[in-house]
Amino acid sequence: MKTIGEYPWNYDDLMAFHTVAREGGFTAAAKKQNLSKALLSKQVLRLEAQLRVQLFLRTTRSLRMTEAGQELFKATAQIHDLAQAARVQLRSLASPLESRARIAMPVSFGEYFGPSFLSQTQKSMPGLQLEIDAANEVVDLFKGNVDFALRVAEDHHPDLIAKYLGRMRDVVCASPAFIAANRGDYEDVHAMERLECIQHSMHPEWNVWNLIPRKVSKKSPAAESIKVRTHGRLSCNQYSVIHALCVAGKGIARMPYYMAEHDIKQGRLVHLLEDYEISTHRLYLVYLKPMYATQRQETLKREILEWFHSRRDVLANSEG
Repeated sequence: MKTIGEYPWNYDDLMAFHTVAREGGFTAAAKKQNLSKALLSKQVLRLEAQLRVQLFLRTTRSLRMTEAGQELFKATAQIHDLAQAARVQLRSLASPLESRARIAMPVSFGEYFGPSFLSQTQKSMPGLQLEIDAANEVVDLFKGNVDFALRVAEDHHPDLIAKYLGRMRDVVCASPAFIAANRGDYEDVHAMERLECIQHSMHPEWNVWNLIPRKVSKKSPAAESIKVRTHGRLSCNQYSVIHALCVAGKGIARMPYYMAEHDIKQGRLVHLLEDYEISTHRLYLVYLKPMYATQRQETLKREILEWFHSRRDVLANSEG
């Protein structure tokens, strides 16, 4: 013989019983649920038959719960509250105005992107709770509960969507002190091969600069890329440290424009080779392939794309 716990529970029947018990009768429950009394009665009778217990004592004038009914009502109250909480949570996920979002990106870019993006979304998504997962390691989107990731990696899992945003714009800079202490033609591309340049130790190929003339000139009669092999005694695997070394006057450095922008404007760094464009990393917006995209996800994606559209100086104009 089966016990109560071995029977499958029908949610609709449980909620029918719960409503009748809460409202104190079938008539009030039917009105509350906009259902017929006959249907509610059928659901409760089916539940009683399945559980093999009587849940209500029925007379022509009254309806009251049995002891078994009272115990079941305690359980259905919890089920009802959990279901309502789940509905509220799902609605918050679907709503672009009241939601939580997590975006993963490299540490240095997060320092620039975070404040600016939050200022933008405070107007369009005033209820957004934004979490920036800043890490140089690649976050597993299948495990990390991350909505979107900004990545420079070229290799993407086939179950992910990788939307190409463009190439990150780099600049070549030096401090005024370094320029004053070291003679050289700082607008001559090939002079860079003879001057002290801070090297990137993570990928040696990044120390070969691929420069593309912005316009035709006597020095660059054709808009063809020029490869410059740089050399230097200092090297580092993080752009943030390379940036700090450059500001301290330790050498010429190539770095993302967003890292150097403020120092260039404040005069702590000098933008060299302005007639050339240089870029390295292809940037992607990466996210899971959604079976059913929520309004929150679509709105957040649109906001990220709009941010990059309004900050075109972050990306290079060419594909060099």
